[in-house]
Amino acid sequence: MYRVLLLFCSIVFFLGCTNLDDKHIFRFEIEGSAESVDNMMVKMGPGIDFDSKGEVYLPVSITHEIYGEDLIYFFEIQNLDQTENINLKVFIDDQLIEENDTFDLTGSVPIITISGIY
Repeated sequence: MYRVLLLFCSIVFFLGCTNLDDKHIFRFEIEGSAESVDNMMVKMGPGIDFDSKGEVYLPVSITHEIYGEDLIYFFEIQNLDQTENINLKVFIDDQLIEENDTFDLTGSVPIITISGIY
């Protein structure tokens, strides 16, 4: 009984330390008429840092809860066919922060990127 009470008190203590005012919900989406992209890289605050290292089929929607301030977001796709219709969107707390459908052709592979700090 003592262990159960101690466990319950510990859980309440740790949950009480969480500042819900700093909670944000990041959602990244890829839409368009293309069936896939050649590569996708995602960074959402301190929680997600992902590189697909290969083809990703569309549509894509990634959602993640993040706590804190000055949170980094980065969303990039690479696709050899820059004529395909691909649109990246970043939502934070259900508000559209940024969207981009224009390929950057200055590098060796056409890319679409959205990045910033929230």
